[in-house]
Amino acid sequence: LQSEVVAENCLFSNCGKGIILALGGRYQFTHCTGVAYSNPYFDHKDPVVQVYDFLKTSNTVLISPLIAQFTNCLFWGENGIVENEVVTGKQGNDYLVTFTNCLWKAKVNPANSTLQNILVNQTPAFDSINIQERYFNFRLRAGSPALNKGIPTALERDLDGLPRSVELPDLGCYERQLP
Repeated sequence: LQSEVVAENCLFSNCGKGIILALGGRYQFTHCTGVAYSNPYFDHKDPVVQVYDFLKTSNTVLISPLIAQFTNCLFWGENGIVENEVVTGKQGNDYLVTFTNCLWKAKVNPANSTLQNILVNQTPAFDSINIQERYFNFRLRAGSPALNKGIPTALERDLDGLPRSVELPDLGCYERQLP
């Protein structure tokens, strides 16, 4: 709610509600991964990312300015009822939401947003997912469509503290390391 967040190299996974930005604010997400998989303990029924410049309370709609930038991010979900992992909503006039070089699952791209170099419905090819054993490794395998699809940023290291490619970084919080 009218917050300011700078998130870099973050992993948001299987947390129920995912990333919810409501009632405006200023947000910058760079090299972040948001993922949800339904499993025996968690039903994936909400989008991984929800971005709104408003909040509905009873019969009132509150509106506040919103600026949100997502760069080199990956948003994915499986085994649930969600068709669109990124959802946006606009009620006011002071609204700027930008997605640059991102990969996500969606039947319909988010409305009222600027989209640049978006990969839609291309399975990210995570290293290993075992829902029954509750094992989730969201690093990227060889051949992932998210490899080398980012644009240069100031982030020189990934979530593991390993070096990121300067020219063509991977999408998400992990940079695939060559053997």
